[in-house]
Amino acid sequence: MTTSRDSTPTVTVLGGGNGSHAAVVDLTVKGYDVTWWRRPGRDFPNGGTVQYSGMLGDGTVTVATTNSLAGALAAADLVIAPLPATAQHDVLTAAAELLTSDHVVAWLPGTFATWLGHQLAPSATHLEVGTLPYLARVTAPGTVGIPVTASRLPTGSIPATGDRADRAHELFAAAYPSAVRVTDGFDAALANWGPVIHPPLIVHNLGAIQSLGERFDIHA
Repeated sequence: MTTSRDSTPTVTVLGGGNGSHAAVVDLTVKGYDVTWWRRPGRDFPNGGTVQYSGMLGDGTVTVATTNSLAGALAAADLVIAPLPATAQHDVLTAAAELLTSDHVVAWLPGTFATWLGHQLAPSATHLEVGTLPYLARVTAPGTVGIPVTASRLPTGSIPATGDRADRAHELFAAAYPSAVRVTDGFDAALANWGPVIHPPLIVHNLGAIQSLGERFDIHA
């Protein structure tokens, strides 16, 4: 993969979950040069080809893939990390020596990942948003449905101000025009309603979860 700091930013998407599949599709459709990273030993569906449907239309995209974190980060201007909070520490620890002041890492959503990122990998600028930009579900290997995209993304950073922060917000807003800059990473983290609304939804749907098993989709 070849990139130039003066050309369209190169994007690396981390992880293999619902949000990562959606981000791979979204950013490829928008014209970005996307590389997709998963941990060593984790396979890519269909060699990096993803079929999608929903708000972004219907189609397929094919992107470069790698299990090398060093390779994935080497040429990335913008790193998109739709990772669960439980994975953030391990990924940041592995990436700490690879990230430089040129890197912008956006956590979708962050769950205070800007604070953790600043502790473990302070060379980079860390962004987080108040919610995942998509409602997305991987319905089969290499197939993702994206029925909803966010119309407003509260977005904060650490550092919160200065040239690095301004550049980070500019890069992210170009990729996600619904981004709305807020005070800092803590401001964005506290805009995440997921920990409030998800537990009662799960409790009220225990019967359906037990009956449907893996077919249960809380958004449906």
